[in-house]
Amino acid sequence: MKTFSRDEGVTLYMTLLAAFQALLFRYTGQEDFCIGSPVAGRTHVALEGLVGCFINTLVLRADLSGSPSFRQLLARVRETTLQAYAHQETPFEQLVEALQPERDLSRHPLFQAMFILQNTPNAPVQFRILLSTKPKRGSIGPGISAAICRMVAFSIWAAEIIRSRYAAIGSNLRRSPWR
Repeated sequence: MKTFSRDEGVTLYMTLLAAFQALLFRYTGQEDFCIGSPVAGRTHVALEGLVGCFINTLVLRADLSGSPSFRQLLARVRETTLQAYAHQETPFEQLVEALQPERDLSRHPLFQAMFILQNTPNAPVQFRILLSTKPKRGSIGPGISAAICRMVAFSIWAAEIIRSRYAAIGSNLRRSPWR
């Protein structure tokens, strides 16, 4: 998967995010939705040695309009992600204030799904859907089958089905990435 990502000029994170977007599209039929994703917030070398929480949440818009191929989706994800990174220091609260979404205390104001590529131990969070992937032994292993998926507010059975279908997308990417 890392080689595939490098060959396409994207990061492993971008490839896995595109696969997650394709999975959500298959389940919901929605072509336009947002996914939340945390960033470390240590954009300056001087911050790397400091102790403390600098995490911010990016809101990444998914655009699957026009039935894009995976290569086209990956290009869209790359563009969206790079634009989001360019503005990652904007506090999430400021974004919510500027957009003024309709507030409902039973759900998150800007997204209902969150994607995390972890390189640290798991931490509990409360979202309707959380896909948390973690490379094993420094690599993603055979496709995305090494992904650890936790689906909040789903039965274990439903979470396993979603996890296995997400892993199948990764396996299909290795065999025939542009379908």
